Amino acid sequence: MEAREHVKKYLDEVDFDFHLVDRNWLRERLGKVYLADVRMPSDFSECHIPGATNIPLKKLARYVEKFPREKDIVFYCTSGAMSAQAVVLMRLMGYRAYALLEGIKGWKAAGFPVEGERRTPG
Repeated sequence: MEAREHVKKYLDEVDFDFHLVDRNWLRERLGKVYLADVRMPSDFSECHIPGATNIPLKKLARYVEKFPREKDIVFYCTSGAMSAQAVVLMRLMGYRAYALLEGIKGWKAAGFPVEGERRTPG
């Protein structure tokens, strides 16, 4: 079977809700999962979840072999679209990958800690 056919079969059969984690689940496991921010470096430097590594989505395929196979990998972006793409790629490669539901927007809305946040004087 051609790679394209494998991808189509996977996408037709996958239940994407199964590959989502919520912010409370992640908060309890910070430091125990591999956390990857797939946004651009400028977005990452402005604000990111503590312990995250920045691997922009467009560079993800180059770094696949560097991800730990023994850990759950949680991807996040601003709201979830890019992290879902990362999960598909990593699941196809055999990794235990998940996307953070609502991304960093949801994380911040819950009042959870972030690093690098720029504050404007008010």
